[in-house]
Amino acid sequence: MGVVYTARFYEYLDDDLPAEMENIVEEWHDELKGMRESIIKRLRAKIPDESAYEEKLAKPAYEGWKSIFNPYHPKFKKATTKFRTKVKKGAPYWLTNVYDAFQAGGNFEKGVEDNKGKFKQNVRLVWHFVGDKDKIVGMIPKVKYALRGHQEKINAYLDSGIGETQSGKAIPIFEPTDESMAVSAIEQKLIEMAYQARLLREAGEDDTPAINEFNNFAQKTISAYAKSEIDTNNTWVKLGFDSAKGRYYVDIQVATV
Repeated sequence: MGVVYTARFYEYLDDDLPAEMENIVEEWHDELKGMRESIIKRLRAKIPDESAYEEKLAKPAYEGWKSIFNPYHPKFKKATTKFRTKVKKGAPYWLTNVYDAFQAGGNFEKGVEDNKGKFKQNVRLVWHFVGDKDKIVGMIPKVKYALRGHQEKINAYLDSGIGETQSGKAIPIFEPTDESMAVSAIEQKLIEMAYQARLLREAGEDDTPAINEFNNFAQKTISAYAKSEIDTNNTWVKLGFDSAKGRYYVDIQVATV
């Protein structure tokens, strides 16, 4: 029959994202800081003193650490004794510093403040490629819908405003027994390599290896698990970069024999 479906799905950029998505960063910040009091209360309930520290932290740590070493090694006894006494002596330091860290204005709150930018950078990549279930659907979920033949979902989320296109009708390309595994594998690899490619490009480095790694992986997966009626030589899922738009994209083509 030939080609039955083609599509191009694009990455979202910062300017495309709904303004309220910025609130997610603030919600993360406020929610995490708000957990400080409950964390310290739980810590104090579980490990209120040196006896509890030894029973619930020092002893399990020592036993776990000891189990990974060869008991017949000539230095085994010396090393385990040294570790055990060191961990036991750490009780006053742990009890003082951990509780201090969770006081108002302590290292826990400082860490939340210091990592706010890092959290935003990480979640920003999720927004670019995956989106948010309540606000925006990115290119990676659309790829998943296309591979499963979920045409109605693609129609609902296709964004012509950023140049996304499709032609024909999506059909499931994998055998039913393999579909969940194959689609999930391609989806996870695409998340990994799209993120990596974007970070490399923003750092002024070559993103070609990341793009090629995904494209080769996707083709091997299609060749291995596609239905018999799928023409695997003319069916593909390819990651690329549109220099005119400054966006990554995924091209999908599905052909039947």
